[in-house]
Amino acid sequence: MSQRRQPDDLDLSILSALNRLGGKASAELLSELLGRPARTIRYRLSRLKANGYLKFLYAQTHDAKLGLGDVVLFVDLAPGMSDISRVFREVPLFYVHASTYGCYNGHVVHMTYPLSIPDAPVSVMSVLHKRGLITKYHLFETRDFMSTAGDLERLDVKRGWNWDWKQWVEDCKRKIRGNVHAGINFQLDMSRAKFDQKDIDILRILKSDAGITLRELGQEIGLSQTQINKRIKRLEREGVIIDYRWIYEDYQHPVYVYCLFTCEGLNDPILSCLLGLPFPKELAAESETSYAFRVKLYPSDIAGFFQGLDVIRKHFKSYFVQIAHRVYNAPMGQLYMMFDSEKQDWNVPFDQYLSAIETMNL
Repeated sequence: MSQRRQPDDLDLSILSALNRLGGKASAELLSELLGRPARTIRYRLSRLKANGYLKFLYAQTHDAKLGLGDVVLFVDLAPGMSDISRVFREVPLFYVHASTYGCYNGHVVHMTYPLSIPDAPVSVMSVLHKRGLITKYHLFETRDFMSTAGDLERLDVKRGWNWDWKQWVEDCKRKIRGNVHAGINFQLDMSRAKFDQKDIDILRILKSDAGITLRELGQEIGLSQTQINKRIKRLEREGVIIDYRWIYEDYQHPVYVYCLFTCEGLNDPILSCLLGLPFPKELAAESETSYAFRVKLYPSDIAGFFQGLDVIRKHFKSYFVQIAHRVYNAPMGQLYMMFDSEKQDWNVPFDQYLSAIETMNL
């Protein structure tokens, strides 16, 4: 069997440009940016897809605009328990789960739920606790977030990330001394957008295949291309669709590091330090002072990250760190199937899910 062709410098430049410009950047725009013929760019994109490095394009959404809440849960398994991931695989409220170690040894779980059921996450944790499956948990409520896919021009597919960790440590010291701000803003009180069943149908499809054409999307939903385009533009304008992102092939088995902390706020230079990393990462805000940072690292970079954390940790008001691996991602947008067009709200059988968790054989 022949080996897959490894991405070269031009391939990585194309991938990096897609990150900066958004996944839907045209071959003509990439051609202008990179100084290569559009024909060459189209060929390279096709080859990257064929070789599996570009898996699929999806729409990144802010579901709080749709009346959905989002939490990250860290659960500590009870003695004698090694895995309760069946709960998170079979209940569609959970869209990411992984094994985790740190202050909480068990699972890290990302959960979405209707804001009309505000106690849903706590109710699930209570059932798991009553069953003796977990001893404790920590809940982080994501009010707003930002996500970056990483600077792929710094990635050597044979050696890993081309990144000077010692220089990052020095940069962190400089940013803290100079009180360098990250220049970001979070909206903690999110207003609900106006949407209907057709909008949800569009989002459900774009979550799994944002590369679909307007014509194909219109045929599936029963709208003209013009109507589809207007709806997508409105969803983008209202902040429901944040961006378009490619799922990329990993070159090594990744590890995710979560750092949950409190600090002085958005102007704290700690945020500037963390966001200066070139790796795929997310920063979520729970309040003006409470944040969750998640970074995707290859094993060779873990030591360098913690060396930098040694420098900045004294500036946290409080913090804890979790390491996660064996990450499972559920099909995107599965909760979108539960929108009630008559009530114009989410029809989630939450009591049935709780009953299933109470009786599930683990």
